[in-house]
Amino acid sequence: MVSEERPGQGAGAGGVAEPDGRLCGHRTPEGGLALLNYGGSNRARSWKMADAVDSRKRWDTDDRFVGVADASVFAAAVEALAVLARRPGWVSEEPEVHLVPHLRDARVAGLRLLDYQTGDDGVLDVTAEYNPSGNRRDIRRQAWALIAAIAEPTASVREHRDGSTVVFEVITGVPEGSSQFASHGHTLRLTLLPGRSR
Repeated sequence: MVSEERPGQGAGAGGVAEPDGRLCGHRTPEGGLALLNYGGSNRARSWKMADAVDSRKRWDTDDRFVGVADASVFAAAVEALAVLARRPGWVSEEPEVHLVPHLRDARVAGLRLLDYQTGDDGVLDVTAEYNPSGNRRDIRRQAWALIAAIAEPTASVREHRDGSTVVFEVITGVPEGSSQFASHGHTLRLTLLPGRSR
């Protein structure tokens, strides 16, 4: 939704600015953009219209704005992993011995391992280089292929970005009663950096 407003209205915390810093409007409760009508140029107006993305959209072609169910059918497994993750001593020692050889042997096309080290919190920090010509899905597919090399029966993976750097935070482990061995886990922070274009 895009609507016109008179100057002096809509200059609250949800303000939207022109490229030159002038306030041009604000987000509406419905998720649209209300524009301030101060007689700007057609170019400025077209910028405002193009930038008015409906915040309810989950992807570019979404017109439902809501899914079909919740994920409670799998919530118990997520909660069980969270309990294990908070258990003192659950994360295994020496990930350089137990995990790094598997990461090296994975040889995921498009990724090049650069470095690894273990922090005082037991997290294995792994740095790798990705091909910057790939798209987001390519990078994610490569990261998950590498993570699969050390994955246990239960796992949580969280991805976030900082510019061109992509970070995957991983908790994986063996749940109670699922193995002949005692429950244990591993934590991994995989940081992917853009390499030189190939």
